[in-house]
Amino acid sequence: MVEASVDRSSGVRAAIAWAVIALCVTVAVSPALFGTWVYDDAMLPGHPLLAGWGDVARAFVRGSDAYFRALRPDEPLATGGHTWRPLPMALFALVHGTVGASALGHHLVSLAMHLATVAALLAMVSDHRRVARWKALVVALFALHPAMVEAYAYINGRSDALAGCALALLALAIQREKRWWFVASLAMGVCSKETFVIASLFVVLALAPRAHRRWSSLAWAASAAIAVAARFAIVSTQGTIHTDVTVSALLSQWLRLVALSAESLVLVNVRSMRLLAWELSAPWTWSIALWPLVIALVMLSLRTARARWLLLGAIVTVTPAMAVANAFWLGSDRYLYQPAVLLVIALLTVDPARSDAVERRFSPLLSVAFVLLFAALTALSAVAYQSEAWFAGRMRDARPDDPTGYIVGARVALLDQDPVEARSLLARTERQRVVSVQAHRVVLLAFSLGDLALAERVIDRARQTDGALSVRLRADLFDLRGRQRRWRDAQAVRDALLGAAGAQRERTARVLRAITRTWPADVQREAMASGLR
Repeated sequence: MVEASVDRSSGVRAAIAWAVIALCVTVAVSPALFGTWVYDDAMLPGHPLLAGWGDVARAFVRGSDAYFRALRPDEPLATGGHTWRPLPMALFALVHGTVGASALGHHLVSLAMHLATVAALLAMVSDHRRVARWKALVVALFALHPAMVEAYAYINGRSDALAGCALALLALAIQREKRWWFVASLAMGVCSKETFVIASLFVVLALAPRAHRRWSSLAWAASAAIAVAARFAIVSTQGTIHTDVTVSALLSQWLRLVALSAESLVLVNVRSMRLLAWELSAPWTWSIALWPLVIALVMLSLRTARARWLLLGAIVTVTPAMAVANAFWLGSDRYLYQPAVLLVIALLTVDPARSDAVERRFSPLLSVAFVLLFAALTALSAVAYQSEAWFAGRMRDARPDDPTGYIVGARVALLDQDPVEARSLLARTERQRVVSVQAHRVVLLAFSLGDLALAERVIDRARQTDGALSVRLRADLFDLRGRQRRWRDAQAVRDALLGAAGAQRERTARVLRAITRTWPADVQREAMASGLR
């Protein structure tokens, strides 16, 4: 009876802690909460496959390529494969069917996912004696960390918020040995984001061995099953014409990605990881180069295998962001959400004896100061997500030497039907270091402006800078020659691309056919398209 009373008291304290944290998070993120659509969020209202309740169940049989084609049937695919993330898409359709195309409705759902993650982590803190105050502080700092904002303030970041919530619930299920929680959280995560499969395996490796043997066996069997089934969730590698990065470049990018991740989480930088395509190809600095060494020393100093597994899991889980940086042009803070959850779990599973030692050194006053500081930083970060204009402006202000902010600003200007401002912003990029994925976006915007001369200058500059064009820019060159009606040159580019495609020839031909459909009707255009069949 006494034990049950103590347990109930601990649960009440955890609930109070959650209520305080939830209030702080909601107030701090209110600029984004009451904001509008930002960047890719603008694709949600009016999307034909996210119209309402009827699309909720259909989300489980659709991949990302279906949503993209439905919105832009004449535009080449933006990715080299496709993802299967039915739960975020089902929630998008559910919100549309319930409250209509409301940015506030979507923001509230995403915020609820983040607060649910916080609740699951706090539930891990409570035990039969008390809620350790320093562990509650760890959860509060995660909840208010500015690098976490994008996962729930940017509506399209919901897959990360859902996967992070599933990860926290999975750890809680293992801790309390709840089988159905375990299965449900696995299903939730696999249906949210493909990188959850990686993160969940490390949670099982770290926590399941401490459970009772019979339950641990079930955890291992279930994890093996989802690893096999994960083929349906992981990016489908059907080939791509978007990147040809070398192995040495990938290794350098990986080390830099891990360093940037650590820097963003530890130094609590409001700018954080945004603009990965630019940052992963930037020159190394001493401040960045030291982080891999720091991480290696921390790994060696950890006393438990559990903590090592979770730290390694955080590193491996963030690694796929390299593929996004190479296939797209914009990396974001939300890729840190699941790794951060893993690191928090590692801290929450500190042995009771060591936890008591930390608690004796705990300073409530210093904790309040940290919470207020993180809340202020979260509010500053949330301001960038209140509108697309603020989003582009914040990027330009944070990194005036990076062209990404000017590219996003030009896109906003085009949406606002201000071609003069768009040209002015794009002109700034001609005086800056531009990586291939950014050059590709400048070319696309130049096409939208009808400025073929700008597109040609960008492609020529990329060739001079890199020595050779990336595969993506060669496809842009094919598009440029077609728009210029330089058919012989277009045919030469087309044949070179198809000749180098090898086993991915059909994939490349499909993308090039999609490009020809954007050209005005012409006999030569038809001949060019025929040559791609």
